[in-house]
Amino acid sequence: MSCGACSRRVENKLNKIDGVQASVDIATKIATVDARHDVTVADLCAAVEEAGYHAAEHTGAPVAAEASQKPSSRKPPSTAARVLRRLSFGHLGG
Repeated sequence: MSCGACSRRVENKLNKIDGVQASVDIATKIATVDARHDVTVADLCAAVEEAGYHAAEHTGAPVAAEASQKPSSRKPPSTAARVLRRLSFGHLGG
């Protein structure tokens, strides 16, 4: 992925999943995804693959901004538990 249109395509596919809020960093090729607990990594990867890319769960360090926030400054949790996930991706060969 090397252009803004590509990253927007992936971001739009992810955001079409009910209960998902995603943002894509084109420089790192990582999508940060805030999703309901019932949205699986497989669901997220399938959406990315529909956009023409391969994705896998990124198991690196937690998002620094999220980890450093004071509990009172975080957004209140929704009625359904939410999970923050990070996906790394690359273009599908073919």
